Amino acid sequence: MALATRSAVIVRRRALIELLSAGEHTVDHLRRMLPGRPSRRTLGSDLAWIQRTVNSQIHRNRLDGHVHWRLSGRTPHLLDLPLDLLTADEVIALVAARSLLRLPDANAPQLDRRQQPPGPLAQAIDHLIGRCGLTQEVAHLAPEVIMASRHGVAREPPAVFPLVLEAILRQQAVRFTYENNRNERKAVHVQPQRLVTIHGSWHCFAWSPDVRTPPGRIKQYHLSRIAGLSLTTTKPPRLPIHIPTSAIDDCLHESFGATGSHLSADRRRIVLAVSPEAWPHLRDRTWGSKQDVQENQPGLPPGWRRLSFTTTGLQEARHRILGLGRTVRAEKPPELVAWLHAEAQAVLDAHQPQVATVSANTRVMRRPQP
Repeated sequence: MALATRSAVIVRRRALIELLSAGEHTVDHLRRMLPGRPSRRTLGSDLAWIQRTVNSQIHRNRLDGHVHWRLSGRTPHLLDLPLDLLTADEVIALVAARSLLRLPDANAPQLDRRQQPPGPLAQAIDHLIGRCGLTQEVAHLAPEVIMASRHGVAREPPAVFPLVLEAILRQQAVRFTYENNRNERKAVHVQPQRLVTIHGSWHCFAWSPDVRTPPGRIKQYHLSRIAGLSLTTTKPPRLPIHIPTSAIDDCLHESFGATGSHLSADRRRIVLAVSPEAWPHLRDRTWGSKQDVQENQPGLPPGWRRLSFTTTGLQEARHRILGLGRTVRAEKPPELVAWLHAEAQAVLDAHQPQVATVSANTRVMRRPQP
C-alpha cells in the first residue's frame, strides 16, 4: 500500500513539474489538470516541496487577484526511487567534482575556500550536498583532505556557461564576439553542439559557416574569450539538417590539448627523438592516435627513444615541444622542424643583448680588487 501511495505521489508531482515548466498556472487550474484532482491541501504540500527543493526556479506571480505558479530553467528530474544512502566514495566524489568545477578565484585560484563555490555546476553540487544533509560531513574533507587547484585556468564570465548549455539543450543558435589567440575580435553566429572541459577550461564545439570549407564545419571556442553572448532563434546560414556527433569525436580523438580538427588536411605524423632527461615528462601519456615508442634506435644516443604519434593539433604541439628545449629533437614533419629552428633562433636573438650584459657584469664582478 505504501509503495502504491508513493507511486501515485511520483506520478502527480512529475505531472505538476511538467505543467509548471510549460507555463503559469493557478492552483485551481493545476487541480483540474493533475491526475486524481488532488485537494488544495495536497497540492499546497506539493508546491511547498518544490519550493524547498528548487527554490531558485519556482516563481509566484499575483495577477487579477490570483496567484500564478511557474518553473523557470531546465525541468528538474524526479527520482523514481528514494536515494537514502551514499557510500563514502560517492560523497568524496561529490566533493572532488565541486572543486574541479568551480570557477577560479582571481585572488587565489589554487585554493578551494570554505564558502559557496563560484560557477553554476559547482553551486549545483554544493546545493545537492546541502539537500542530502551532508554539509557538516563534508566540511572536514574540503579543502583539508581533497581539492582541485584551478591555478592557471582562464575564468569565463559566469553567465556564459549556462547560456551555452541552454542553447545546446534547446538546439538554439547563439551570437557573440570572440577574441582569438591573435587578439582579433569578430562577430560569431554558430550552432553550439557540445561543451568540453580541456585543461580545466570550458570549450564549446559549434557548427560555424566557413567559406574555406563550405558550407561550414565544427569549430572550437574557449568560453573565457566569449563576450556579448545571446541566444537567437535565427539559425546560421547553410546549417545542415543533421550534424553527426562523430565530427566532434574526431576533433577530440586526434587533438593535442585544446587544439584539434576533424579535417584530414590538418592531420600530421609527429616523430620526436626523446632524451632520458625529457622522458619522465612524456611517458605514460597519450599524445595522439597510433602512438608508438621505440627504444635502442639506430642514429640516436644511448638511452634516447623515438616517440611518434598522429595529431591534428600541430599548432599547440609545437609549443609543447619547444618548451622541452634541447632534451627533445623533432624529426618529422618538416614544417615542425623548420618552425622549431626559426623559433629557437628568434629566442636566441631576442635574449642576446641581455646575455651579453649579464656576461659583462659577471666579468666585472669577478675582476680582482686592487
